Amino acid sequence: MSMSPMTPPHIASIHHGTVLPDWIDYNGHMNLAYYLVAFDQASDGFTDFIGLDRPYRAAHDSTIFVVEAHLTYARELVEAEAFRIETRVLGVDGRKLRLFQAMYRAGETEIAATNELMILHVDMRTRRSAP
Repeated sequence: MSMSPMTPPHIASIHHGTVLPDWIDYNGHMNLAYYLVAFDQASDGFTDFIGLDRPYRAAHDSTIFVVEAHLTYARELVEAEAFRIETRVLGVDGRKLRLFQAMYRAGETEIAATNELMILHVDMRTRRSAP
């Protein structure tokens, strides 16, 4: 099955956050691992937005698994700095969903970090991908 790209990728959801003190490393900026935490929080907001929320997962005994992620880091974020993450759908194909996320300092348009995800819809009874 091939992915059907949407042209242009539209913003599906926006997540707002703030860099927490525990996220700061010895270099005085947000540690690389916490970029993934922030992107994951944005992904949770996106899946709730499209209806793949807790009630759906319980009713259908299904969930989603991230099977591939690609992160890039372009600009530092520091403690207490506000940011936003825009999530865009790049493609959908039955059981697969491809997302692109961009993180920005609040109020700015220059990208601080990006994350691209391949997500599978999974039947929890078999723990295999399913439509």
